[in-house]
Amino acid sequence: MVSIYADISRGRVAMKELVSMWFRSLCPLFLCLIMTMVQFGCDATRDSVPDSPVQPDGGLMGADQGSLDDDSQVDGFIQSDLGLPDPPDGAIESDRSHRVYERSTLLEVNIEMDPDDYNSLRFQRRAGLNILAPECALPPSPYTWFEAQVSVNGERFDNVGIRKKGFFGSVSASKPSFKVKFDKYVDDQTYLDMKRLTLNNSRQDPSFVRQCLSYDLFLAAGIAAPRCNFAHVVLNGEDMGVYVNVESLKKPFIRRNFDDDDGNLYEGTLSDFRDGWTGTIKQKTNEDEPDFASINALTDALQQPDDQLLDAISAVIDLDSFLTFWAVEIMVAHWDGYSGNTNNFHFYDDPTSDRLHFIPWGTDGTFQTPILFFEDRQPAPRTVNAAGLLCRRLYLHPEGRRRYLERLSSLIDTHWRLDALEASIERMVTVFGGAVREDRLDAFYDNLSSVLTFLDAHGLAMRFELETGPIEWAVDLRGGLCQSELGAASGQFETTWGSFPNEDLFETGTGMLSMTLDDQDIPLGRIGSAMGFQPESDQEAQLLIPMAVQDGLIYFFVMVMPLDSVTTGAELNFGADENFCAINIFNPRTNSVRPLGGCHQGTLTFDEASTAIGAPIRGRFDVGIWGGGR
Repeated sequence: MVSIYADISRGRVAMKELVSMWFRSLCPLFLCLIMTMVQFGCDATRDSVPDSPVQPDGGLMGADQGSLDDDSQVDGFIQSDLGLPDPPDGAIESDRSHRVYERSTLLEVNIEMDPDDYNSLRFQRRAGLNILAPECALPPSPYTWFEAQVSVNGERFDNVGIRKKGFFGSVSASKPSFKVKFDKYVDDQTYLDMKRLTLNNSRQDPSFVRQCLSYDLFLAAGIAAPRCNFAHVVLNGEDMGVYVNVESLKKPFIRRNFDDDDGNLYEGTLSDFRDGWTGTIKQKTNEDEPDFASINALTDALQQPDDQLLDAISAVIDLDSFLTFWAVEIMVAHWDGYSGNTNNFHFYDDPTSDRLHFIPWGTDGTFQTPILFFEDRQPAPRTVNAAGLLCRRLYLHPEGRRRYLERLSSLIDTHWRLDALEASIERMVTVFGGAVREDRLDAFYDNLSSVLTFLDAHGLAMRFELETGPIEWAVDLRGGLCQSELGAASGQFETTWGSFPNEDLFETGTGMLSMTLDDQDIPLGRIGSAMGFQPESDQEAQLLIPMAVQDGLIYFFVMVMPLDSVTTGAELNFGADENFCAINIFNPRTNSVRPLGGCHQGTLTFDEASTAIGAPIRGRFDVGIWGGGR
């Protein structure tokens, strides 16, 4: 059980794909060459890489790829690989920002900041598993700005703003994602015309290639998407490893992709266009003039009967563009996007067309088996995911389904080219491979193998479903995510410091506990407890309390707190950002974990506690359990 409990730290499940030897043998030459290149550490910042065993001008898969110096290169990406559209005439000459995202260059980013500030930054997080406030809206961000000195490719900037980034799954204390804002404290300070950098830690993608590869496919299909390349980050002398440098979706992005940048840009985070789901949509531009008219209009349109549905939707969104957006989300298996999880998406209210245009975001979970996240993580079909109401109404509408499937089939025929996809991955690894930290190499190799194998299998699976389908969509519409009080729990525990991690958490400690859910007492069997370092941080402690319940399920509390709070007599409040409490359900039959709720209020008291190995840990807790309608 230790691996399960380690992986669900903070209520998150690591999305791992185990790679067997036969799996690796599917593409041994490609992987062997990439592994050799990484181990010898190619210098990706040079104009060319003559010593690399993966030659940029020689396609391993037989594709005609050109060279890194080819005139067709735009933002470091070869146009012939995936059919990316040509940039507007003069765009590169008039906008220096393209140099920030050149795919052939590894950005060298050096950050210097006060060590105490960095410790404060990296441990900031949202309180509790339930990242939505009880009123069905996003709670205030816990992230604050700090001052730093930042060098990019040797160019130094003083008084730069830096903060942590991440909503839930990508949050890390050991390798935080960063927002860098050059003009936070110095007016008009920019790097190559860019005010910001967004540096993603790629926590959910140890291969590092998923984000750029997926955005390239959106761009190739004609959907506005962020530019993307790679950075090697050093912070206060510590090698943080490879980051993915993704373009921030701000006014400059809008200007590059739309004729008029005066419209409103919105971000959806566990959001949809129906009652109880719009409160988490955040207006990202023109914030001083809140405007949700277009959101309300689309919400109303989706309530229309079938005979009026398509006309009603077309009056609010660019339906043709949305069908392409949806189809590419499916092609790249973006299960955590709008269609699959009503998450990680933006949309722009374009004044020129007077229509909404959807923009992808948060694609680090792509190119792996798509899942239905809140439906016990069941595998999703390969040609449709319709958790979002807009997708659901279209797919359950005969004409809407026909148009969507035609668009998906056409895009697969024109853009799902295995040789081009593999060549693009090869080019990426040539650039950043030498900067992968040694302690991340195994995860890098395994995940790269997973991506390569998925590409081949997914293309076949999509074509098979289209030929034998269409797939029926019989998944129920999700309940609301508004938070409500589910119940309460209180009890005592006794264990020792260092008992976590352990193979059997029922053997490492004891407990007495009572719990109610939906006004019903929950019969509990055996109760255990264990405590030790939080797996990601030696500055945090983690307490786990597993409880055997009926049907063989195991409920368990995960409680995380600062290490220095593990002292006799300490009383911790789970409403504070520095403390975390969640309750999850583990099903041994399916080896799956799903969240039940979080502790929006409550306390934990240590009657005896120390972080000395083997020291007794005794305490008690009393918490309310809150959750949403999943």
